[in-house]
Amino acid sequence: MKREKLAVEQELIILLGRYTLSERDETAVVELLENQINWYLVLQYAIKNKIVGLVYFNLKKIGKLSKVEHLVLGVFKAYYEFNKEKNIVLLSERKNIEENFKDVVTILPLKGAVLLKNLYSDLGSRSLNDLDYMIDIDDIGKAREVMRNIGYSQGDYDVDSKKITPFSREKKMVWQMNLNTVPIFLKNVDSVFCDLVQVDFSYSLDLKKDAIPVKEIIQESKADGMSKAHFFVHLCSHLYKEAGGAIWIYSNADLSLIKFCDVREYLLKFMSEENFIEAYNFAKKHNVVDAIFYCLYYIKLIYNDEFVDKYLTRIECKNNEILNRFGEDDLGKVIQWKSSFFERMFAISNREELEQNSDFIYKHKKFIDM
Repeated sequence: MKREKLAVEQELIILLGRYTLSERDETAVVELLENQINWYLVLQYAIKNKIVGLVYFNLKKIGKLSKVEHLVLGVFKAYYEFNKEKNIVLLSERKNIEENFKDVVTILPLKGAVLLKNLYSDLGSRSLNDLDYMIDIDDIGKAREVMRNIGYSQGDYDVDSKKITPFSREKKMVWQMNLNTVPIFLKNVDSVFCDLVQVDFSYSLDLKKDAIPVKEIIQESKADGMSKAHFFVHLCSHLYKEAGGAIWIYSNADLSLIKFCDVREYLLKFMSEENFIEAYNFAKKHNVVDAIFYCLYYIKLIYNDEFVDKYLTRIECKNNEILNRFGEDDLGKVIQWKSSFFERMFAISNREELEQNSDFIYKHKKFIDM
């Protein structure tokens, strides 16, 4: 598996865009830092890939903050410290939500809120933009009631006025047609670090909107959440959905290194061979093996970790066609990428990939603006 030649700033981002660094990784960082680095470009790549805090954390751990251009270092440090305080606010709100749902509806925390607690032990290293939960589709009505009772509403947020305007009936319908989540819940909070909490509830693993896998995950969950195998399948499904989803491409949220880092770190810390076999069998049963293969393939390409090979060999039918296409689930047709994976990873926007789909662009822009 050979990857294209990358600029020194891109190689640096990939090395620093992981939580677990080997001695070899640290040595490679030190060697790269002997080159002339455009630190403003590094900052741009870090912002795009949602790893600003992680880059700062790793440079500090290695003892190489002195290599960073002074003004850029100030931005990295300020973001890291701000992110730490923001995460404290969000984790406190997570506790509040789960206490209010207890004995009413089963909801299972997902993504960053779980990883921040169990994997990224340094609170400033990983950003947490919202709180995500998995829910049985039949419990959505009860969830709405609980959320209303603790001050949440479903609507659009105006940054300037800090007001939440309830969604129109039309926007709720368009949301439900296009996404596999309940229209987002928002609440103002009184914090200098975080003035708004956003909460998402997912009732399926992907845009196919099959609610059965989620029902099974919830039924088999325990007091401390879902199994490691189920959580791994969720992480892969989420990454795969957004990497090739036209909505996320349009919103400049399709590819970011932090999502691959999450899966890599989860593999390293929690996925024994037994857990992986359980995850793979669950994925086969519910037709989401492509998501696991996609994640493992690109984690190998990005990080070149040898440990990934043993998982890749477990996948019986590798559908290589999925690696270079998008649009199947939300555009209703398969489209080949014009740009390479790494070009898209480091691009500020990949919207040009949607140019031939003007109808989708019009509909989605209308959805955002209505």
